[in-house]
Amino acid sequence: MKKLLRLSVLLSLFMLTFSICNAQKNKPKKTPEQKSVEMTAKLSKDVKLTKAQATKIKAVYLEYIKEKEALEEKIDALKKERNEKINVVLTDDQKKKREALKKKKKK
Repeated sequence: MKKLLRLSVLLSLFMLTFSICNAQKNKPKKTPEQKSVEMTAKLSKDVKLTKAQATKIKAVYLEYIKEKEALEEKIDALKKERNEKINVVLTDDQKKKREALKKKKKK
């Protein structure tokens, strides 16, 4: 009886953990505007910004977020280009092994 209870508790914990992780992956992506509003609100709460300060800081955050996202897109493009150039050099067998290593590394 105790084993069954333990097993059901463990199974429940596993399912809860899985559902939380899945919910986090399915969150809608926030816009730069939404992110800057949230960041400004947090800072305002922490350090008691005036409305004028909050407006200026929100603009700084928005500019930063947009620049950061542009850089991330550029990095992704560079990685894609690098991988395409590497794949031109590799044999089919080597490509398969490389993909398997990538999948293993992600786990």
